Amino acid sequence: ATMASDGTVVYVVDGGNVNTTSDLTNWQSNATNVKSIIGACGNELFAMSNSNKVMVSFDKGNSWIEDAIDDDAKYLPSSDINFISTDAEGMAGIKRAFIIGNSTNSTNAVVWSKTIEEEDPTKDQTWMYQAFKKANNYALPNLSHLNVIQYADGLMAIGGKYDKFYYSADNGITWKENKQYTIPTGFNADAVSMTTDGKGYIWIVCTGSGQVWKGRLNKLTWEYK
Repeated sequence: ATMASDGTVVYVVDGGNVNTTSDLTNWQSNATNVKSIIGACGNELFAMSNSNKVMVSFDKGNSWIEDAIDDDAKYLPSSDINFISTDAEGMAGIKRAFIIGNSTNSTNAVVWSKTIEEEDPTKDQTWMYQAFKKANNYALPNLSHLNVIQYADGLMAIGGKYDKFYYSADNGITWKENKQYTIPTGFNADAVSMTTDGKGYIWIVCTGSGQVWKGRLNKLTWEYK
């Protein structure tokens, strides 16, 4: 099962059914061709179909249509899929969304992005594939159990051997090891789930060991008080 929330409704996809609740007690179920739900941005809900196409719903998961992309669908991620929604800098009411994951058709991770108009979805852009050029020495590696979050005005990724954090300050075009963030001593995980909270903390939950870690950049302390 996969789960996402738009802030008011929780969506759980299990066996092709989209199950929704606003109170975690009463649920409604709707049969669809959706395989996994990946995230929400504004009034739009996004998922992957059984044929690995990007799907979008404008009515809280009741109906779905295939969303437009600008490149070959074979480069859409098929595993370790992450959805990130951020505010577009300097543009009120406009969001930038990312789908980042792994594809068997790419030696690196794959990054897709689109601009979303919160007030008028008809003005949304198509999903754009951000192919890594051969001259780009800072592509995001194809990391197993890849996790990506938005943090400190950029994108942060972890996965693979869990020996470093990758950071992108340019909307996923380049990814570099950021030594401001270090893996804690004693860190032990078969896989992880990483997220942030409203106080600027990064939370990492480790499967296998059961460890839970949290940390943040000290310079962000004042921003969240």
